[in-house]
Amino acid sequence: MLNDSSGQREQLNEVNWGCIDDSADAQGYADYLARIETSLFFRKHQRHFFDAIPFEKGHAILDAGCGIGSHSRAIARELGVEGLVTGIDKSSTMIEAAKRIPIQSGSAGLQFETGDIGALRFPDEFFDGIICDRVFIHLENPAGVMNELRRVLKPNGWFGLTEPNWSKLVLEPSSPHTRLLSKAHGAAFRNGSIGREIKALLSDSGFAIHLEKELSYQSEDFHANWRLTNLERTITDLIDRSILTPEEANNLRTSLEKAEEEGRFRFSISWHICVGRKQGVAS
Repeated sequence: MLNDSSGQREQLNEVNWGCIDDSADAQGYADYLARIETSLFFRKHQRHFFDAIPFEKGHAILDAGCGIGSHSRAIARELGVEGLVTGIDKSSTMIEAAKRIPIQSGSAGLQFETGDIGALRFPDEFFDGIICDRVFIHLENPAGVMNELRRVLKPNGWFGLTEPNWSKLVLEPSSPHTRLLSKAHGAAFRNGSIGREIKALLSDSGFAIHLEKELSYQSEDFHANWRLTNLERTITDLIDRSILTPEEANNLRTSLEKAEEEGRFRFSISWHICVGRKQGVAS
């Protein structure tokens, strides 16, 4: 369930995950990720994701678009001291935040660096496995990045990819305004429905599909999900574009809060996990 009872974090006033370091509130993005990645939802989804991935001791793993490194640190614990995990993110703010978080003893080697996952410094066939979470949703050229990541993966190496499909966001009780908000929130991302496309992305890049699953996460907690998914920013954008009036926006919030009190509120989002193996022989 998408529930969270930790301290509150205000909405992100700017939403451009491709240019975080250029933002007036770059640290706000890192703080926002920290909030998400300490939530019960994230821990549950991380477990589903990791259960799908064939980790092995001694593997060298790339966390592509690692953010603040939550998956990187968890993988390092999974691998034990023999492995190596490299977390790469385009944002130096994210990498600095990742480096500040302590590493648990007994973990694999762990390193974080700033870099472009579409133009990696590593030689061909370097990594045993790659993970990528909530990154392709922001990419201008998903197919190009997929091909670059495939380049640095060893033959028979695995690629674990997970992305949401915001076109399946449901807010209940349903109304014209909740449906408008759901649609606008998905449209705010460059590739808001890419979750349903990740199997094709892997296949088109020469991966044999090892596993695919679609998960539906649901919650009855209005306030936690409103904050965690930054829906307030979307509703503010609808007001700024004169699609909703401030009164209509306030009425929408109030109606959803009341629905939560009466046990009628539901938040539902679809998330996809796909694992592929690189076909071919070593060069």
